[in-house]
Amino acid sequence: MRKTRWEKHENYHSRIIYIENLQVIYKDYWDPGKNPNITKISFDDILSGKWDYEIIMQFSGAVLNEIKTKISEISAKNSN
Repeated sequence: MRKTRWEKHENYHSRIIYIENLQVIYKDYWDPGKNPNITKISFDDILSGKWDYEIIMQFSGAVLNEIKTKISEISAKNSN
């Protein structure tokens, strides 16, 4: 089974991106223990490339490819 959650942690800055309820949730923590900025992203926006730059810059191209592959798998299952 493929991952559905990716994390990147640095001093005073953590980022988490995961797939939940047919959408992608991006949480950006600038201060540990504080409320994160939360962005809900549609599968269509990810697959169309609207978030490519942000995900590559904050995570990596490999993570972007994993997310797109997982979205495609989920979409295929839901269309059956």
